[in-house]
Amino acid sequence: MAFKKWILKHFILAIVLVILISIALYVFISLRFDISDGIIHTLFFIFLMASLFYISMLPTFMTKKPINELLKKGDPEPLLHITSEMLTCKLHKSIELSIKINYCTALRENGRLREAHDALRAIVIDKMALTVPQINFVSQMKFIYYNNLYDICNLLGDDKQANFWLVKALQEYDSMSENQIKKSLRPSYFLLTADKHLRNDDYAQALDAVNQVVALHLPTEMSVALTRAQIYIRINKIDEAKKYLNTVIEKGNKLYCVTIAKNMLAEIEE
Repeated sequence: MAFKKWILKHFILAIVLVILISIALYVFISLRFDISDGIIHTLFFIFLMASLFYISMLPTFMTKKPINELLKKGDPEPLLHITSEMLTCKLHKSIELSIKINYCTALRENGRLREAHDALRAIVIDKMALTVPQINFVSQMKFIYYNNLYDICNLLGDDKQANFWLVKALQEYDSMSENQIKKSLRPSYFLLTADKHLRNDDYAQALDAVNQVVALHLPTEMSVALTRAQIYIRINKIDEAKKYLNTVIEKGNKLYCVTIAKNMLAEIEE
């Protein structure tokens, strides 16, 4: 971990060192071994590309397992730990943005809502278009950012801000080109749409939207169950609502949705 943190903290220096080491190895092999230039060039190229690939993908490698712990097992602690560590390093802006959003997600799932809100608001997402040329990446990050802010404001009871970010998230999704990135965001889009209809007391449309969600991960599955419970509470189908709330409580592990479900269940059982 110390070596990985050093690379993250000295990203440019690490790249320069890799290039210098590659050149040094090239010279050393050329002088000490009787090998054809073609083989040396190939070895030089493979070593250089493999090293640069490792450095560029290091943040992804470091967060892959913690993200899987969250998505598959409902445990946000590993993600909170690794992103907290990584944010002490100087990162490329696009990498830093992803890490910050993951960090805020982990805070949210730990029930640290105000901290998650403040950390999200500290991100200047709308300037990313000026620094990152990949438009699809920027749109994806903006949608996730707006969606997360809507969720946090909604949980904090700030309806005005929640509605503002809900509209922004839906507009961002609608503006995206049709591609695999947009397709991967559909579950979040349909959940947002369901929430929008819930806010307008349009329960049939809300149920229709949530029925279109394909839950590939545990947090999404639990969000679907919570949304269904909210709909059924509104239309006075309490037994149906209890079924979904109990599902969240039983399966949600350490996700914050378990706390939400317990509170909702306590309210309807009073």
